[in-house]
Amino acid sequence: MATKKTTAEQVKVAMAKVEAAKAAEATKTEEKAPAKKTAAKKTTTAKTTKTAEKKTTAAKTTKTAEKKTTTAKTTKTTEKKAPAKKAAKVTENVVIQACGYEVTTADITAKVVEIVGKKVKELNIYVKPEEGMVYYTADGEQGSVAL
Repeated sequence: MATKKTTAEQVKVAMAKVEAAKAAEATKTEEKAPAKKTAAKKTTTAKTTKTAEKKTTAAKTTKTAEKKTTTAKTTKTTEKKAPAKKAAKVTENVVIQACGYEVTTADITAKVVEIVGKKVKELNIYVKPEEGMVYYTADGEQGSVAL
């Protein structure tokens, strides 16, 4: 009983035949071509390669010059624009009035900073006017001060 070849095996066999044919044709071509023509072809290929490299380098140089020119134009355009108006400085004054107290937030913050006495990264202040107290946390340490 004859076994059938799988499709993958058939493809491998066909590829092997094609490769063998290419190799045989290349060998015939090399045998027919004289040595002088091969050397001439190599020289021509080398010249063509050098010319292509020069063109590529010239193109890159041109693109770089174009980018620099574009950047310079953009910079000049930006400089010609009118300077932006500075926003007017807003002064904030928050006053807390409750339970007979009248105190500003700046005063409360100043009291807490005075008590802490060191530079802190995080300062949270809580005001309880009904108790007349200000509670704070400064870098994880807790404390309080009277209004």
